[in-house]
Amino acid sequence: MKMNKLFSLLAFLILVSISLPVMAQVNPQNLNNIRVDELSDDQVRAFMRQLEASGMGDGQLEQMAQSRGMRPEEIKKLRERVDKLKNSDKQKSGQGDPKKIQSKTSADGRQLNYETDSLSNQRDPETEAEKALNELRSKIFGADLFKNSKLTFEPNLSIATPKNYVVGPNDELLIEIYGNSVASYNLKVSPEGNINIEFVGIIPVSGLSIEAATSRIRSRLSTVYSGLRNGSTNLNIALGNIRSIKVILTGEIVRPGTYTLPSLANVFNALYSSGGPTENGSFRSIELIRGGKKIATLDIYDFLMKGEMADNLRLQDQDIIRVPVYESRIEI
Repeated sequence: MKMNKLFSLLAFLILVSISLPVMAQVNPQNLNNIRVDELSDDQVRAFMRQLEASGMGDGQLEQMAQSRGMRPEEIKKLRERVDKLKNSDKQKSGQGDPKKIQSKTSADGRQLNYETDSLSNQRDPETEAEKALNELRSKIFGADLFKNSKLTFEPNLSIATPKNYVVGPNDELLIEIYGNSVASYNLKVSPEGNINIEFVGIIPVSGLSIEAATSRIRSRLSTVYSGLRNGSTNLNIALGNIRSIKVILTGEIVRPGTYTLPSLANVFNALYSSGGPTENGSFRSIELIRGGKKIATLDIYDFLMKGEMADNLRLQDQDIIRVPVYESRIEI
C-alpha cells in the first residue's frame, strides 16, 4: 500500500506534466524541477485521493519518473512524506468513507478512473488534476506581471528619437535642412553601415548614437550648405522606419529562444514577449549580456515596489537575456 500511494502520486506528477496546458512554464519532458518540500500535507493527501488508480504499473511509474529527471532524493522525500502521512492519518481516524471507483474513456482513448461517494458528485481526474495543479503552483509575487493584459510592455514606436539611440543597418534617417537653404533626404543605412547623400558622398553612421551621427552628417553637409556653419540654415535628423534586432532569451524563461524585436525594444519588452520568468526563475537577478560580458542586472522588484526602471536598458542586436534560478522567493 505504501508503494501504491507513492506511485499514484508519481503518476499525477507525470500525467499532468504531459497533458495540461497550464504547465507551459515546465518542460513536459523534465521532472527535475519537482520539489517535494514545496508540497503541503493537504496537497499530498489530495493527490493520493485523486490518483488512487492511475492506470499505470508501479515499475512503469518509477521508470518514467527517473527517465524524466525526477531526482532520487525527491523520490525518497516523497516516499517518506507518504509513509508519514499514512501513519498520521491512521492514528487520527479510522477507515474512510466507502468510495466507489468508476471509469470513463478520455478523448484520446485512455481509460480514466475517478471516485464517487455518498457525500460528493463524481470527480473527474482530469478536472481534479488541473484544480490541484493550480493550487500547487506558487503564488509568486510579481508572477502575473507579464500575463496582465493591461500591462503590455510593447515597445513605443511613436516616441521622439532618443539621443542615445545607436544607428545600425536598415535604419531609415529622415534628414531635413531648412532656413536659407531647404532640402530633405530619406536615407536607409546600408548593410555596410553607410548613407550616401547626393553631392556629399558616403558617410559612415552605423554604431554611432543618433546625436553623434547628426554631428558627423552636419559636418559633411556644411561643405555644400554653408548656412549650416553660420546658423542661417538648420538641420534636423530623426528616425523613420527602424530596423529589427534579434535577441536571445535563455535560462528560466517561459518560452526561451531567439526573438525578433524593434530596435527600440528594452529588456522588459523582451521579457514580455517571452512570457517572463518561470516559477523557478529569478525576478531579482536578470542578466543582460552583450558581447560576452554581463553589462546589467535587472531587478523586477525595483519596478514593482519603487517604479524604478534604471536598468531596463535598450537592447542591441545579438544581446542575450539570461534568467537564473531564484535564490530566495516572496510568495503571496
